Amino acid sequence: MVANIAQHIVLLQQHQLQVIGIEQDPRAIPVFQIDLTQPLALVLGAEATGLARLTRDRCDRLVSLPMRGQIDSLNAAIAGSIVLYHAFQRRHLTAPVVDQIVEGK
Repeated sequence: MVANIAQHIVLLQQHQLQVIGIEQDPRAIPVFQIDLTQPLALVLGAEATGLARLTRDRCDRLVSLPMRGQIDSLNAAIAGSIVLYHAFQRRHLTAPVVDQIVEGK
């Protein structure tokens, strides 16, 4: 855990990392619509309250995990894991490999 996340975000950005906040926010872009192949840092908020305003404002982008049904959010560990898996897919799996996995081959 970091004492002042907003200050550390600035340091990460100075080192050319894209800082992505995971948030259910109207401004957030669905995770599958952004480039996750660049160096990045993920920021997750508290499960009940989300990201603090200053932290949210300092992020380069906000991403969301589109939800269906009665569930409107996931816990922080699950949300972070899903975004990391999307980043892994984009960086390491080619389209034919992803198609084979989806088709169960």
